[in-house]
Amino acid sequence: PLIDNANHAPSEAGGGSFVVDSDSISLLVGNRGAKAGQAVTLDYGGRRSEDYLLHYGFVPDRCPSDSIIVPLGGENEEENDEFKLRWNDCTSFGGHSDVTVRSACSALLGSYETSLGEDVELLRNVGSIAKSAQNEDALRSVLNYRIAKKSLLSQAAGVRASGS
Repeated sequence: PLIDNANHAPSEAGGGSFVVDSDSISLLVGNRGAKAGQAVTLDYGGRRSEDYLLHYGFVPDRCPSDSIIVPLGGENEEENDEFKLRWNDCTSFGGHSDVTVRSACSALLGSYETSLGEDVELLRNVGSIAKSAQNEDALRSVLNYRIAKKSLLSQAAGVRASGS
């Protein structure tokens, strides 16, 4: 259980990894190294926001391997195509190169009750909204999840959120 105590950090931020052999465990610190007495973090790997939330109880600020299913619409339900949107599909601030995907992302963003900017503001004030520490942690996790998904959709739609 010793390795279970390591918090997450992506490899770019110094998160390391470990190798298990038949008679030893080797800890490989991230590219920033570690000083004596400093906490050692592990890169939990490329996962979607849902996986981080389900398995680790948090959502990282930016999850490069995240994805979201975007309905593309169609004349009827049988023609309702879907597109699995990933961060690497969004190569410019102008949005996704396919106008249909860009439009579908914009429509999906518009279907939420709150905007990305509103969610960011809620996250900033989560301490004053929550009724207990447990509620605060849960609300923070939900908001981080929504922000992750809306950030990806916003990038693909070519829109910038105010307040984020």
